[in-house]
Amino acid sequence: MVSIESLAVFAGILYLFYLIKVDRKLAAYPGPTLARYTDWWKVYRHWKGDYVDVMLEWHNKHGPFIRNGPNSISVGGVENAKKVYQTNPVLNKGSLFKTMVLWYKGKSISGLEAILDENEHTAVKRMLLKGFTPNSVATYESKIDQVTLEFVNQVGKRGNFDAGEWFVYYFADMMNDIAFSAKPGFMEHGIDVDGSLHITKVITKMWARVHAIPTIMSWLSWTMGFLVGMNWKIVRLGRECLNTRLEKPDSQKIDLLNLYIEAGEQRPDMISPERVLGMTLSTIIGGSDITAFTVTYGLSEIVKNRDILDKIEREMKQASEMQELSYPPTLKELAKLPYLNGIIKESLRLAAPVQFNLDRVTPPDGLEMSGTLVPGGTTVGCIPGVINHDESVFGSDLDIFRPERWAEASQENVSRMDRGLMTFGMGKHLCIGQHFAIAQMRKIIATLLMHFEVSATDPKAKLVWFSRTFLRHPGEPFYLTVKPRESVLDVSKS
Repeated sequence: MVSIESLAVFAGILYLFYLIKVDRKLAAYPGPTLARYTDWWKVYRHWKGDYVDVMLEWHNKHGPFIRNGPNSISVGGVENAKKVYQTNPVLNKGSLFKTMVLWYKGKSISGLEAILDENEHTAVKRMLLKGFTPNSVATYESKIDQVTLEFVNQVGKRGNFDAGEWFVYYFADMMNDIAFSAKPGFMEHGIDVDGSLHITKVITKMWARVHAIPTIMSWLSWTMGFLVGMNWKIVRLGRECLNTRLEKPDSQKIDLLNLYIEAGEQRPDMISPERVLGMTLSTIIGGSDITAFTVTYGLSEIVKNRDILDKIEREMKQASEMQELSYPPTLKELAKLPYLNGIIKESLRLAAPVQFNLDRVTPPDGLEMSGTLVPGGTTVGCIPGVINHDESVFGSDLDIFRPERWAEASQENVSRMDRGLMTFGMGKHLCIGQHFAIAQMRKIIATLLMHFEVSATDPKAKLVWFSRTFLRHPGEPFYLTVKPRESVLDVSKS
């Protein structure tokens, strides 16, 4: 009979041979020494919360290809990113995306991002795209206005507020309304209702720390589906809304739930009720956190730079005087304000909340990038924050928040930067909800600045980032003070 000790020794020898093989395969690529032998290096860096900073430093010193695991390479540079996320042929997703599968009572409720089969992903996304175009987003404007004006009312009563906290409330209420036509009431109560947001942070923190070890993360995700799922208010709310809508269809409701149910009726083999729930939940979670941090970051830059604040106020005042800006401002009006949109784009570029490589696997014959042939079967992926720091695309002053980068650039350069911006991903898997996010960011920033004089409560305070979840969050409270203007349309009046 074979002993456990013998099996352990045999397994260790096999793993050693594996390490030698992959080490030789990628020996030419620079990277942290420990990363050459184990993915636990990533776990350690995500635990510390400095993974993106460390990788950006390596890319700045050693170029576009950095070995960040035994069989993985972090890729820098916009042109290289276009190869990684090319559409013909499409590179298969890496094992990272297996860890994004959500579970509820033992059933998968995964969203679009966790579909690994490319043909299935294409078919599902094609059915949903009609609900995420700019024109479709415009049909939700009354919902966006209602939630935005409620936010203005709530923070106006308080006078000062923690931006990181309240923008999460705002976007969580917003996305629940857009998804289910139901708001949990975060802004109404001014607290994390039922602890839902805290549970979300716990789960995303856990995911960030162990996603580099897919087997462990997949098991934890399945287990959490039993331990947390039944007590997670957002899941209960989603399940209740889905069951009610299935029992009593209401085609007059303008929300994503109807879109997903309709798609499920067309292709029940691809979109089960569980997947409808999962897609709706992933829309809420992803849409809330990414936009909340981006707006918090953008406003922190605006209030600390008087020149930027003066320019956006001047732009809105001139548009108002020309009767091209009303209150509340419409999405159509806001899309025509160059400086506001420069603020949005620069916030997206520098905030870059996603804190990990979006992995793909090179084809058997390898992938050529920048004159280098990366061996077949290698995991390659880009970090949005690294790609958004490509000097050849965005200029030399990469770390400076400068809306003029976009507002004063030629249309050709704006288009080039748009194609290189990776905050929402790139290629076929570009985030389906990006137009919702941009519309909401335009609306809340413009409405706040039109209605209030906005300033940092502590002029010396800086926004501290927390990067130990898979998305970047404020690490400490960052308070803004709001003072109602005499006239919401005379934005220059102080």
